[in-house]
Amino acid sequence: MIIDIPLEEAKEISRLDREKMKAYEVEPGEVYQIKNRRHLKPKRCYEEAFRYMSKCEHPDKVVLVHGLYKPPKLNRYAGHAWIEINGNVIFDGVLQRFYKKTDYIKYYEAIEEMRYTKKEMFSTGLKNGGHYGPWH
Repeated sequence: MIIDIPLEEAKEISRLDREKMKAYEVEPGEVYQIKNRRHLKPKRCYEEAFRYMSKCEHPDKVVLVHGLYKPPKLNRYAGHAWIEINGNVIFDGVLQRFYKKTDYIKYYEAIEEMRYTKKEMFSTGLKNGGHYGPWH
């Protein structure tokens, strides 16, 4: 379920979440870092997760996840995509930050629905018309 809210509202929610989540940020290691993480990417979770995954040089250590999350200010579930690294770190493409998985899941009450390897991501995306998701 994708909730269509105005871009300005999505920016505000993302800004507040990034501020509140600051305490849960982690450094994933040099090999997983990305450049230019300053800007928020509201309403682009599927695209940003796809981009991160497609550029990842260690595809055996990362998984694209499609599921649901509930930002506290939104107070309802919405479709979302994120990257799981080594089973314990989350990259959120909207917030452009890395978080400890347990804290991220708890904060957003995130529900995982589908997991994709890099190869599955490309083939499933192609089968579904070439868009970034969701595909389930």
